[in-house]
Amino acid sequence: MDWQHGTGSQKFSIYHDDQAKAKRQEEWKERKEAWEKRVREDLARNIERLEKAESALVKSQAHANELRERIRCAGNESFKERAGTWLKEEEERSKSIEQWVGRVKEWIAEDERKLRG
Repeated sequence: MDWQHGTGSQKFSIYHDDQAKAKRQEEWKERKEAWEKRVREDLARNIERLEKAESALVKSQAHANELRERIRCAGNESFKERAGTWLKEEEERSKSIEQWVGRVKEWIAEDERKLRG
């Protein structure tokens, strides 16, 4: 039976079903938009984290290079030993920052994949 020719209760049921479907679609659209907004915000935060981490890495590497030069030019063995310890610590710091940069880049790639759908 065609819905346009049904009884009053059938017409109401179909109308009600259409309204419910439209409401669910609207709710789905709103949830999806909210999710996309959160992902875009996460992406922006991760890009900011990456920029800060890369800046810290450049500074750490520059400091390590400075220490290497000071060790190379130093005449005092005691200073060379201390600076060698500082250099090792700075190299460990650089390695840690590099690992953090890698993780943040993965997060950025994941956020971008989510947004592409």
